Amino acid sequence: MIAVLNENHADEFIRLRLSGLRESPLAFGASPEDGLDRGEVIENLKKRSEENFILGYFRDDRLIGIVGFVRQKRIKQKHKAFIWGMYVDPVFRGLGIGEKLMLDIIQRTKNLDGLSKIVLSVTHLQQDSKRFYQKLGFIQYAVEKDALRVSGQKIDEIFMCMKI
Repeated sequence: MIAVLNENHADEFIRLRLSGLRESPLAFGASPEDGLDRGEVIENLKKRSEENFILGYFRDDRLIGIVGFVRQKRIKQKHKAFIWGMYVDPVFRGLGIGEKLMLDIIQRTKNLDGLSKIVLSVTHLQQDSKRFYQKLGFIQYAVEKDALRVSGQKIDEIFMCMKI
């Protein structure tokens, strides 16, 4: 089941997000050491709207997949939005959960007035993820060399977008 997360999901979100940051440190710009303040997470989940939300995929009431969406607020950038933090528990990968989350997020955002594109990024190490996003219709438009550094390793960030 897919649902928009609210403040009641804060602990489950923190658990899964930290799991992702630990399990896939080369895939995210954030790291577990950055921390997740429970109070901030609750406040952010309370502020959810059709332009700023996190979707969760639940199996037997356990959160096993997440993806975030945020639309730009500034007038000159309001035509674009970002997808962030896509993560599915490794035990449940290969079951189409990531695709269901992405298709749901795309469907929810198609009718947002004035929104014309969705942007996301993957690291150059995530070729499977890049192919997955391409399959959904995202195209690469830029690469930032040396965008992240993890334990001295230089990681390039690939930016992709989809026209809505």
